[in-house]
Amino acid sequence: MITASSYHTKTCYERHHMGGHALDWENQPDTFKHYKGIKHIQLPDVRDFSPFKTSFFSLPQKTIVSSSARINFSIDEVARILILTQAITARSRGGGTDFWFRSAASAGALYPTEIYLASRSVAGLDDGIYHYSAFDHCLAQIRQGSFVNLEGEADFGVVFFFTAIFFRSSWKYRDRAYRYNLLDTGHVMENHILALKAMNIHYRIHYDFDDREVNLLLGIEDVREVALVLVDIPGLASLSLKTQKNELAPLPSQIAEASRVARVEKDYDLLRQFNESCIEVRPHSAAKISDKLGLRLEPVTGIIENPEDKVLFDYPEVLFQRRSKRNFMGRAISPSALAKISAAMMTEPYPYVAAGMLLGPSEAIPSGLYVFDQESRSIYRAAEGGFNDAMADICLHQMWIAAASIHFVFLSNLDIIDGSAGPRGYRYAMIGAGRMGQRLYLAATALGIGCCGIGAFYDREAAELLGLDDKSRMLYLVAVGSIKNRS
Repeated sequence: MITASSYHTKTCYERHHMGGHALDWENQPDTFKHYKGIKHIQLPDVRDFSPFKTSFFSLPQKTIVSSSARINFSIDEVARILILTQAITARSRGGGTDFWFRSAASAGALYPTEIYLASRSVAGLDDGIYHYSAFDHCLAQIRQGSFVNLEGEADFGVVFFFTAIFFRSSWKYRDRAYRYNLLDTGHVMENHILALKAMNIHYRIHYDFDDREVNLLLGIEDVREVALVLVDIPGLASLSLKTQKNELAPLPSQIAEASRVARVEKDYDLLRQFNESCIEVRPHSAAKISDKLGLRLEPVTGIIENPEDKVLFDYPEVLFQRRSKRNFMGRAISPSALAKISAAMMTEPYPYVAAGMLLGPSEAIPSGLYVFDQESRSIYRAAEGGFNDAMADICLHQMWIAAASIHFVFLSNLDIIDGSAGPRGYRYAMIGAGRMGQRLYLAATALGIGCCGIGAFYDREAAELLGLDDKSRMLYLVAVGSIKNRS
């Protein structure tokens, strides 16, 4: 079995030890999945989101209780949720082909994440298993019938499944691609959860399930595509799916074949084998990772008070305006913008991942490394001094990073993951880091400042710069800061 620690170590980047890798542009993976020969359903064009307009910054802390959640559910609600989860936001054309940008960030714009749903008693939609195509806003019906067991007084059920297609990311990132599969799924997941909160819909996230049975239900083969996380509505205490092999009708061969996204696909052994190690689900309770990084933390105040600032875009407009913007000016953001962004990070803790920030020159507090404690809504200082230039060099010499006001960093102790949850805990940590990264993208968009995520860096050097112990590593970095205006 490959552990979280060994996978992360084997996929580390090291200065002076990075082999060349030419991209095969003739074999670039398709970023959309296509099903042939099965029923497709065009979803309603429900683009009036005015009933759900709200301040983006009100959503991260919002809690939906089942007693106050909406109880009527129809195909219109499904369509709205899917648009708000994975919207097409822009088109560019190059080399004679179109490229479609989306509301969720993606490493290399490769978009490995796919969305499926199981419906039961949804008005206007037959019970069944469906795949969602963001390209044409339609559902492809994979299975007919009810596969969701309802509990108590629930009179309808929808389960959303988030998967990743390996080769979309491994085409560029090879064995390291599993990291990006998880981060990018976290980006999409955060959009999904914000949509449910905005629409006042009760939900529950399920990270633990029988991978093989769910993959079988969706008609995907785990050598190419795997289920990573489930979200159910109306939020059942324990999700029960009808996934027994002897209950499932065999599917046409073209269902599984739809996961092929390139003419020639290379199987990266380490990536696939580590995913197989992640299949085991262990009983676990997540440790407070901020206390397990080897950092000496001192409480600070005065960061998240008075979070007033001009907001350019409310929800859901932030989704359609989001872009990766990195033309940073090397200038501090306002104290109120820092307060708003910091407050948006103070939501429920995510399993096995801690959030921090490398703060550059600021009008509010000294430069240094700070760590968030979501449980107590507190911020701690771990180190003083400037980190920007050194971190930019560690991020594969991308010196534009040095001009960002803040580097948000997501950290974990890999031994704690392995000892508590086993390799599957790596999924929890990386998906959580991706969710928080997407929230930063949207918060920055709302404030009219720039944001760009970085998943490529010299791993050991980053840990040493931050002062982490030898079992802890940086998982993800997101740069945020004031940007140059463009007409």
